[in-house]
Amino acid sequence: MQADYVIVGAGSAGCAMAYRLSEAGHSVIVIEFGGSDAGPLIQMPGALSYPMNMLRYDWGYWSEPEPYLGGRQLACPRGKVIGGSSSINGMVYVRGHARDFDTWSEMGAHGWSYADVLPYYLRQESWTSAGHGGDPEWRGKNGPLHVTRGKRDNPLVTAFVEAGVQAGYEATADYNGQKQEGFGPMEQTSKAWVGLQWLLNKSGPGASNQFESAAFIRSRAGVEYPDIQYHFLPIAVRYDGQAAAEGHGFQAHVGPMRSPSRGSVTLRSSDPAEAPKILFNYMSHEKDWEDFRRCIRLTREIFAQEAFAPFVRHEIQPGADVQSDDALNSFIKDHVESAYHPCGTCKMGDATDPMAVVDPECRVIGVSGLRVADSSIFPQITNGNLNGPSIMVGEKASDHILGRPPLPASNKEPWIHPNWESHQR
Repeated sequence: MQADYVIVGAGSAGCAMAYRLSEAGHSVIVIEFGGSDAGPLIQMPGALSYPMNMLRYDWGYWSEPEPYLGGRQLACPRGKVIGGSSSINGMVYVRGHARDFDTWSEMGAHGWSYADVLPYYLRQESWTSAGHGGDPEWRGKNGPLHVTRGKRDNPLVTAFVEAGVQAGYEATADYNGQKQEGFGPMEQTSKAWVGLQWLLNKSGPGASNQFESAAFIRSRAGVEYPDIQYHFLPIAVRYDGQAAAEGHGFQAHVGPMRSPSRGSVTLRSSDPAEAPKILFNYMSHEKDWEDFRRCIRLTREIFAQEAFAPFVRHEIQPGADVQSDDALNSFIKDHVESAYHPCGTCKMGDATDPMAVVDPECRVIGVSGLRVADSSIFPQITNGNLNGPSIMVGEKASDHILGRPPLPASNKEPWIHPNWESHQR
């Protein structure tokens, strides 16, 4: 079998490239170890915890014993199925903050500033939330990736946004629009760009998670753009699907977005079937401990607002008695987890950068005819979940592969808090 292009991995970026290359008239072979994504456990959003814990769909990777977490090993779900990890994720759609991509450009990924990548976000998406709030001038209208938000109001989801505003934070109608800071509704993919149905005929699942809200805030004065992400759920549940509390509950997933800690992925042996050695190396920098303590305390302040008064009985975790730095550190050491969005193992940058693996056109430096285009090339992690940026990489890489000029740069400027230098909120 011969083809113009061979793509290894039918994940978020791989399927996006396959579509654009075949659309241009080229023959494309996509190689994927896993099987179909047509099973109900993948197509049903509420079944998230099942496919990400099933070896049928997940590679079953675990980290090495983490030295700063008491030797705990952390789960690292990676999709083994058409759609890759997008088939076992929560369908959350976050582009990332504009300054993330400006930082990429400053780090040597020239041509990947926000002005450069926004046109590819617009090309990839069909935003279907018009009439339900949002920022339509910043959204795509005719792309194959359908993005929507929940149409049903949940009182706890509403309370989370109201509590954030009561605590002095901004509200945003669309964190993927101009105002990329504040409390607002969560957006999800609602038709599968990266599933088998899309790959064959651009159909896909029509359901989405419609019960979540999000927030992106700054941890302190002097931080120009958000470095903390919230993902609020009106239930208390663990990623393995088990209830985190008896009876009713709700929870906020929270974490710092720009950790100075750095991990590694290395070969365990010459056997390609053996799992790699994954070391997240979380909490290896003192700033991580400071940031996580701050995240917990800010979250308590939000849940203490009037909007939550009808719903709060007591704190499940960490627990009201966990207050001191030492007590919080102990809780963090025992409970901090991966959010399942690793990236950056094949950094994109200038050829003079000794850490760069690919150049700004995704070509492997020093190797002819080979490119890498997925979240591994991110010079730095973006603010939020990585499915959206990964698809954008596939979109932009396809133009590089086809030798096309990049889409015209955008002149849109994001909202930045006018008093960010002196105010945290």
